[in-house]
Amino acid sequence: MATIHGVNSETLSQWLNSNDAILVDVREANEHQAERIEGSRNLPLSGITLNEACLPEHKDKKLVIHCLAGGRSAMACQKLIGDGANADIWNLEGGISAWKSAGLEVISK
Repeated sequence: MATIHGVNSETLSQWLNSNDAILVDVREANEHQAERIEGSRNLPLSGITLNEACLPEHKDKKLVIHCLAGGRSAMACQKLIGDGANADIWNLEGGISAWKSAGLEVISK
């Protein structure tokens, strides 16, 4: 059975740099366009599905979900597990806010 794990910003940064993770931003499109983590894919919480989040090119990579502070991403993780995810899912602890607080870069409009 799949499990939800927390991951901190520094560890996620390492995973992204080594191409070990796929990052999905579940904020609304306008939030993602205004400020985002490089390489993140936008799938708003309101419409996220297991098929969209777990594409074939994601095979053997960690699926990490994030939002602004961690609330919406936690709900997205629960939804994906409820939809039958067969691989573990990671939730970025503190969201993009924690990412920025850790001194990591974001792309801003």
